[in-house]
Amino acid sequence: MWPSMPRETSPPNPRPLHGTCGRMDNVSQRTDRTGSPMPDVAGGRLGSVLSHLSIRSSLFLGFGALGSIMILVVLGAILVTGRMAASVGGIVKTEIPTMVHTLRVARAADALAASGIPLAFLNTEAERDIAFKQVDMAQKSLMAALNTLGLLQDETGQMLTELSGELAENLSRLRVMVDERISLKQRQVRNRAQLLANLQSFQQRLAYRISILEGDGDVVHRLMSRPEPPLERVGQMARELTTLLPLSRFYAQVESMNVRLLAASQDSTLGGLNVSRRVMENAVADAGDTLKKIPGTLRQDLEGPFSELVGLALGREGLMAVRDRELRLANESQGLNEVNQGIVERLDAATADLVLGGLAKIDRSGSATDDLSRWSIFVLVLVTFLALIGVVILFHLHVNRHVIKRLSWLSSAMQDVAAGHLESRLPPAGNNELGRLGAALHQFRATASEAREREVKLKEARDRAEAGIKAKAAFLANMSHEIRTPLNAIIGMGNLAMQTDLSPKQRDYLSKIDRAGRTLLNIINDILDFSKIEAGKLDLEKTCFNLEEVLSRLTDIVRLKAEEKG
Repeated sequence: MWPSMPRETSPPNPRPLHGTCGRMDNVSQRTDRTGSPMPDVAGGRLGSVLSHLSIRSSLFLGFGALGSIMILVVLGAILVTGRMAASVGGIVKTEIPTMVHTLRVARAADALAASGIPLAFLNTEAERDIAFKQVDMAQKSLMAALNTLGLLQDETGQMLTELSGELAENLSRLRVMVDERISLKQRQVRNRAQLLANLQSFQQRLAYRISILEGDGDVVHRLMSRPEPPLERVGQMARELTTLLPLSRFYAQVESMNVRLLAASQDSTLGGLNVSRRVMENAVADAGDTLKKIPGTLRQDLEGPFSELVGLALGREGLMAVRDRELRLANESQGLNEVNQGIVERLDAATADLVLGGLAKIDRSGSATDDLSRWSIFVLVLVTFLALIGVVILFHLHVNRHVIKRLSWLSSAMQDVAAGHLESRLPPAGNNELGRLGAALHQFRATASEAREREVKLKEARDRAEAGIKAKAAFLANMSHEIRTPLNAIIGMGNLAMQTDLSPKQRDYLSKIDRAGRTLLNIINDILDFSKIEAGKLDLEKTCFNLEEVLSRLTDIVRLKAEEKG
């Protein structure tokens, strides 16, 4: 049976506890513990008047006076601004719109010319669609700017309109070239596919014959390497090989033509393409001569693919002709882009002249308003200086004396109370904002004092609880040792009895008594482990065990109860 632990209860506190957010009815009547009065921080008659005002009222009074001065400043600034606006109104209505619209036209023209540069390098329809959309958007922007500029009927506006029209016309020509270039690219792809099919056709007709020719050559070589070669057979095979030798040469010439044709379709200049054309013409002539030396039936079978190859190389729609037109289109596109660049430079020059003229007019108008602006600046500086003096006076007479000092006192008192110095002198309560803060600080100190008392009582209760836990642990340890001694005797006597002559049934009973005793001993050890856990001295370790033995012991414990219950 556990020993009873004495409990102590704290008497209820008869005084109600109010937090810092509770009722504040009588807080303002609290006095400082030291009984020291608040030092007089007000000085002068004006300071005495301000000290009786709340912070909000005094600030409203001071800033109201400053606001009145600033209103006068604003009214003066409005009058001066009105006169200045009247003097520059003509510039705003005439010169600046002209400059802005002219710059918009120039910028739109630059964007339109820039959108035309990629047109010379497009290869697919998707790229063309994207580029055309950009050109259309740039043209719409240019037309909108020109329509706005059309309201200004002067020489510069007409010149900008004409140059923009030339630029749009050149871009239309570039569109046509782009369509033709993409068509040529598609034709080039088809020609290359046809060229590959043509080469495969030659391979189907000639590859196996060339393999036979090479095999017969090897046979002739082996026959001639014999001590007594069959000269008649060798001569017959040599005559047959002689008729097929042009076939091997023709196939090599066809492959060479394919390689040269693919390389020519990638030439970057017209001069290089013309050189490749002459080389290809010579290769076609040589291959034609070789084709004539091939036997009749085979020659007739090869004439069709060879004519197709010649057409792909030198025909009007062949790879070289397509590449020639593609290079010429690139040169023409480059020329149009250079022309567009010249148009843009002329547009920039015209807009620069117009903008410089407008800036000169604005400069002349600005010099006329300098005198007025100097006078207005002098007035604004004077009034601002007077306003700053008023701010300094307000800060010195009220903010510094009645706000900052009391706030500093409140801050120091709060830090002292927060640090636990509850005996520190606190600022008195009052009816204004800082007075209510002082009242709240008094209430906070009272609450902190009560909390400190409760903390002491809680610490004493904790110490008593820890002492009870230690007593319980000592009791468990003593009881465990007292139980372990007779239990060890029972286990020992059981072991001695098992060493005598016993019947199997008696030995089984003693074995079960031994296992049950050891189980009870383990339970006592577990109880001691709980005591170690509470003392923080328990060490855990891993060890192996026999699961079958554990289950057997458990069976011995519950078997008798189970047999009694049937």
